[in-house]
Amino acid sequence: MKPPMVPSTSSARIRKIKVGRIYRNHTRNAPGTAVPFIRISGKWLEQAGFRMGSVVTITVQSGELTLTVQNPNLPEVGQTTGCSPNAFQEAERVTRSTPKSIYA
Repeated sequence: MKPPMVPSTSSARIRKIKVGRIYRNHTRNAPGTAVPFIRISGKWLEQAGFRMGSVVTITVQSGELTLTVQNPNLPEVGQTTGCSPNAFQEAERVTRSTPKSIYA
């Protein structure tokens, strides 16, 4: 297994994305509340060590988000993992059970 890519300050790649919006608590008769929304995806995430199924911690500071992989030793994509077929559903369940206060 290759070690995760760890960019040095001289070789770090900068990516720019736009903060969008999604609506929370909307119903058929009410539009809900708009909240900021950031979506990131791409092969570059895996190259940086963010493999599918990874648990990521987000550290929040004013004007800055830091994403840190908590289990960087996951196998390469395509390798046999020995995980149950429901491993991704279990990860989603854990994510959904996270206290809502972190989304405020």
